[in-house]
Amino acid sequence: MSPDKKMNEIWGPQANVYFEKKTVDSPTVPIDMGDVVRFSSHLTGVPASEHEWDDVIAMGDSSADVNVFFVWEYEQDDTPLVDSADAAQLSGNILFEDNAGTEIGETFAHEMGHFLGVTPADYYDKSDELMHAYTDTRGSKIRKAQADQANK
Repeated sequence: MSPDKKMNEIWGPQANVYFEKKTVDSPTVPIDMGDVVRFSSHLTGVPASEHEWDDVIAMGDSSADVNVFFVWEYEQDDTPLVDSADAAQLSGNILFEDNAGTEIGETFAHEMGHFLGVTPADYYDKSDELMHAYTDTRGSKIRKAQADQANK
């Protein structure tokens, strides 16, 4: 099932939220970013040249509600060579790595939950829930409070 259909299958019946894909573009960032695309502006001691998030989102459509960018590898912590993040959302931009697990639609739905204002990912053992933090161990359940947050 395509990721956009999976997102609607999860969010629609539980929160009355539906997504519509508008356009698909394939921009190329005009600089070499190496093996890992990083969000690192929050880390001390990391050179600005290693913060590639801004270079990627500059390629987005400013008229879109949300932009999704597919990148080969994404990391946001101080261990860029350890694959500990599959995707992230910030201010209407989502970076989504090529190897983001087997349940791509659930990961998309999870990131869209962040876009919709659902409180941060839950790292506790709630693996039946969509906002559980860990890829391929999360489910698709949306709590009522989360549905309410998404509908504000």
